Amino acid sequence: MLAELNEGSTTGAWFLPYLSGERTPHNDPSVRGGFSGLDAAHGRADLTLAVLEGVAYALRDASKSIESAGSRLTEADLIGGGARSSFWCQLLADVLAVPMHTIVESDLGCALGAARLAWMAASGADASELGRPIRSRTFEPRGASTRYHEERHATWRWLYHGASALARRPQLGESFTSSIAGELR
Repeated sequence: MLAELNEGSTTGAWFLPYLSGERTPHNDPSVRGGFSGLDAAHGRADLTLAVLEGVAYALRDASKSIESAGSRLTEADLIGGGARSSFWCQLLADVLAVPMHTIVESDLGCALGAARLAWMAASGADASELGRPIRSRTFEPRGASTRYHEERHATWRWLYHGASALARRPQLGESFTSSIAGELR
């Protein structure tokens, strides 16, 4: 499905992934997500790309927040089902502008991480004693794609601020429902 999209293509569709509010880095539990910029020509691949970009842009916001606190993401290991998608891994590398690595047996990554933490707690071991996961592939950020996503991220941030402001307004449905209920009594 994603093969239908050309490198660097844009569909004009946007997705804000805040279906349950946002905690990091905006701390805005009332913001809500959704699609924007849709027209009748958009199909499944366009919406899929919008979702992947929206999630990647939210991760970029979180990464920038961490950076403003004095730490900088310089690379990351990807685990789980998403790590099986070369498209997703490359998109993350381009959006976050850092190398992304898939690891051997990444589908076990969460369980292995929990086991390592338990071992450290039980034995008093230091994280340096655990060793690193074995990396199987690296996705380097590509300059032109990274610049493209920097520009697109700026528009996406503008959409986030609009959604945030809209979430704080009284909902039309609530006031309408209240007035109708009052008239029916």
